[in-house]
Amino acid sequence: KRGEGLRLNYATDSISAGFAAYNGVGIAEETSGGATDDLDYEFAITFTGIENLSVTAGTQGIRNSLANTDVDVTNLHASYSVNKLLLGAEYVNLDDESNTDDMSAYMILADYDINDKMGIAVRYSEWETGANAESDQITIAPNYSITSSLGAILEYSSSEDNAGNEADTLALELTFTF
Repeated sequence: KRGEGLRLNYATDSISAGFAAYNGVGIAEETSGGATDDLDYEFAITFTGIENLSVTAGTQGIRNSLANTDVDVTNLHASYSVNKLLLGAEYVNLDDESNTDDMSAYMILADYDINDKMGIAVRYSEWETGANAESDQITIAPNYSITSSLGAILEYSSSEDNAGNEADTLALELTFTF
């Protein structure tokens, strides 16, 4: 939930941008706890000026009222499609003043439509779980369109953490779109 604030958006054929500044619900504008920067903000800009390419960069600054600290999140996302192949990548960084460790994660994806009914996605992701600790995961997910609104995805994932613990998961998902 958001509290009081202001949002501004701007768009052209190839660039869109948005900025918001707000006080979160239940947050006093300037609390007696010594924090004078209680105003949260969001900013994002997207470039779509090259056919089949989309690149977005954004940042968000929020006040952690429980720890009386600021949390900054930065996100970069890009996707490119060519014929039946979609390539995507994303990077996220979280900087919390209450924690000396910055946390980051990234993901890369390839999604290929074999034909009108079948496709396959392969995704690799890696994220930090603490100081000098990280986990990674690879996912392979073939999909099949049963009808125009019902699909099935068989998803296999294999993950490993910094301690060498491994986990494999298998899921069958049905998706309904309307």
